[in-house]
Amino acid sequence: MAFGLANVHCGARRIQAYEGAARPANELAVLRSHRNPVRWVMIEGIDGRPVPSGKMRAQEITVAPGSHTVDESLAEGDTQSTSNATVSFSAEAGRSYRVHGESVKEGFWTEMRKNTIGGRCHWVAWIEEEPSGKVVGGKKPTD
Repeated sequence: MAFGLANVHCGARRIQAYEGAARPANELAVLRSHRNPVRWVMIEGIDGRPVPSGKMRAQEITVAPGSHTVDESLAEGDTQSTSNATVSFSAEAGRSYRVHGESVKEGFWTEMRKNTIGGRCHWVAWIEEEPSGKVVGGKKPTD
């Protein structure tokens, strides 16, 4: 399977991650990266294949319905994940999903170092269905 550039709209780059010609939206699912001013969870790969990266990293990926594995990475402030997390989920046609991640709080001195000079972090990843927020893959941390 090769990734194809499906379209570009409103600054978001959408990649087609299924075989064959473009299909109607109601026959596909959309997987989105999570980005806010503090945290960016990036989609690095899907079903064992790396997602094209670079300056215009994909923010949306269309997938066929069915089971998928997603490789995610996390950038949070001046820290970044030490490795990708792999999360499995089952996509349904016509639905949207968003990848999420959060760094795991570590000891006082480790947190102090990350907050002052940056560094790498350990983290957890999950996927939520939109707009319900229902976790469909991975495990959302609890406080």
